[in-house]
Amino acid sequence: MLLPIFEAMQNSAFTTTVQNTWWAGATFNVVHLLALAVFAGALLLVDLRLLGAGLRQQPVTSLAADARPWLLVGLVGLFITGAPQMITLAVRNYYNFWFWVKMAVLVFALIYTFTIRQRVVSSDKAGRGLGALVGAVSIVLWLVVTATGRLIGLT
Repeated sequence: MLLPIFEAMQNSAFTTTVQNTWWAGATFNVVHLLALAVFAGALLLVDLRLLGAGLRQQPVTSLAADARPWLLVGLVGLFITGAPQMITLAVRNYYNFWFWVKMAVLVFALIYTFTIRQRVVSSDKAGRGLGALVGAVSIVLWLVVTATGRLIGLT
């Protein structure tokens, strides 16, 4: 059902251009890793604070507000550079088990991050136990997204 869409992506002029340009693929990879570092840094800063570690003198709400622009910039960068990486190997990704696991967990992690986690970090009323649980779940979800991303490239 989705295979024709993935084939069309892989056979697109964009894919041909990227594959015939020696620097394009490497550039997408490097910028993707930089965006990952920005996103993960902003995420971990707040999640570790929820767990009671690091920057304890700063309220969670304030720290989350300060980290949010970096979180969003990193996320946008990840999407802008991740899409071309996916498109240029679309058919391979279609048949890759880890690709589908990553996409499913990614959707769940995004929903979790911008609903449940956002509600907790925006509220001073979140208890320490709830905050720690939310932070731990966030870290685990994003670690799974990152690990399955690596497994895509290894299979």
